[in-house]
Amino acid sequence: MKDKLLLLFVGIGFSASAVTWKVGAAQTYTTPSAVVNLVQNNDTIKIDGGVYLNDPVIWTKRNLVFIGLGTGSNRSVMRWTGGDIANGKGIWVFANPAITGNATIDNIVFEGARVSDGNGGNGAGIRCQAKDLTIRNCQFNSCQNGILEGGSYTGAIITIQNSEFFNNGYEVIGNTSFSGYEHNIYISAQTDSLLVKNCYFHDPRGEANSLKTRAQKSYILYNVIDEANGQGSWEINIAQGGLNVIIGNTIIQGVNSINHGIVSYDAATNPIEDFYFINNTVINKYTSTSFRYFSVSPTSGINKFKVYNNIFAKASSASMSNFISGTLGPALDTLSNHILNNYTTVGFVNVVGNDFI
Repeated sequence: MKDKLLLLFVGIGFSASAVTWKVGAAQTYTTPSAVVNLVQNNDTIKIDGGVYLNDPVIWTKRNLVFIGLGTGSNRSVMRWTGGDIANGKGIWVFANPAITGNATIDNIVFEGARVSDGNGGNGAGIRCQAKDLTIRNCQFNSCQNGILEGGSYTGAIITIQNSEFFNNGYEVIGNTSFSGYEHNIYISAQTDSLLVKNCYFHDPRGEANSLKTRAQKSYILYNVIDEANGQGSWEINIAQGGLNVIIGNTIIQGVNSINHGIVSYDAATNPIEDFYFINNTVINKYTSTSFRYFSVSPTSGINKFKVYNNIFAKASSASMSNFISGTLGPALDTLSNHILNNYTTVGFVNVVGNDFI
């Protein structure tokens, strides 16, 4: 009996142990795809600095931790330079909620993700269709989408912190007008909770949103969303309502913006319909026609729409058609906001350098 118990405990200890895999030009495994069929649940993959070219991967285990070891000009870069990514989704894909999920990705760059129009035209740096995802200290650039989350496990928790997004959006090769509609971040309605904190969004490519969320609860905290250069649409798109807490952000709309509005609230179809917009600085540089800071489409169903202690400043030549367009009724609650007519003359630290403190 003792021998059987000993074998049982040894077996449990072996199956529960996690392995750290090392990837790099000087390692046994030179690309992430070289370990994809070796890693097991709970393993860690450490990736040396360097460029990993045209190496898309569909990860098939859960609780994986990815750590980029590169620094400075030698970060760990997952770069796509080809045409259509063969998996039709993205550079890294977490595709099956039954077997994958709860990935943590730290200090890795995703660059150039593209799929053809026939595959949807929405290639992502990271495509998540699994349960839970944590992104820290990463960069997403020159992709059709930075992070695209959709078809995931109901109740997923998505956390994105201290990361940078730039030059993302749909691109027609050779067409400098960049007329597509892909996003830096797109989050589906299956997500229970989204946190985006201390991130930097800038220089969008195309006419899409810096951040589009359908999540049941979204917390958008202390980010810089700078669309001063580019043709971006809504800086924040609340696609179907929910609990939305937007605090401490600097949000800049550029002179070539398409929708002439900052935040769009498209529908009220989630169970909770409470909106909090507090302690943000919003700069509208669009100059030639009427605009609004908030565009609210649903005429009923929103419980709370609180706009407290924000700074709203526009270009002197712009005309504001509405502070908020839409019908909110008793849900609307505004307090201690500063609405300014010329962002260049009100004492910000450096308006040329977009330092709006």
